[in-house]
Amino acid sequence: MKEIREIEANILQYVFVESEEDPDMEVNLTVLLSADKAILIDTGFPLHARQVKNDLLKKNIEVEKVILTHYHPDHAAGACEFENVELACSSHYKENYKKCDEVWDPENRYKEADFVIQNHTDWHFGEFKLTFIEAPGHSKCSLIILINDTIAHVGDLLMSNAENKSIIPYISEDGNFKEHVNSLEKVRALNVDRLLLSHGKSISDRIEIEREIDKRAHYLQSVIDSDGKIDVKSALTGGASIWSYIEWHDKNLERLN
Repeated sequence: MKEIREIEANILQYVFVESEEDPDMEVNLTVLLSADKAILIDTGFPLHARQVKNDLLKKNIEVEKVILTHYHPDHAAGACEFENVELACSSHYKENYKKCDEVWDPENRYKEADFVIQNHTDWHFGEFKLTFIEAPGHSKCSLIILINDTIAHVGDLLMSNAENKSIIPYISEDGNFKEHVNSLEKVRALNVDRLLLSHGKSISDRIEIEREIDKRAHYLQSVIDSDGKIDVKSALTGGASIWSYIEWHDKNLERLN
């Protein structure tokens, strides 16, 4: 474990490095606390999930529910560590569950959802009100989780690296450029005070939130408008030096439709 970040009272992020080969990619597991119970948002890989579970158990806190922002290996593989805990996912999760289990990461064991979340569903947990908003683009099954109307967990819609450099948007196999732009606009419309990311530090200044949304929307829209002919440096606001994982651009172009 790299560190535990206290976002605010009763909201923690357990921060890990995805792998020794990729130390720039942080993996965040978010915990909402209510007395001796917790909700876990994303599970990382089994080692990550196990460390979070053990740390909470030392504090006599039990994970009551696990929620996935979307069903990709670095978010879902650790769910198997919570075998008897209800797993909740987007209603569109099933295709990616099968790919995780059979194609992308067969070395790990993947868990089917116990409960599927419908768009604009509200949940209550202690002092928290959670509202779930379907936000495809990075992945078909991506969700925004709005917390008390002031914080939005945006999964991989926005990402940054360990040095807090913006990561270019990544369009996965079932992702979509136009839907990603639309989902960024959903984030903007929420007008929240803070964004929680699955990869990277939270963004807490409203001006900074607007700027970070604009940068990613500009990249995506530039690719769309050029029909994929634009080079990555021209598509990125501020030039390539202030971005990370720009090598994803070529893979993104394969998903342009």
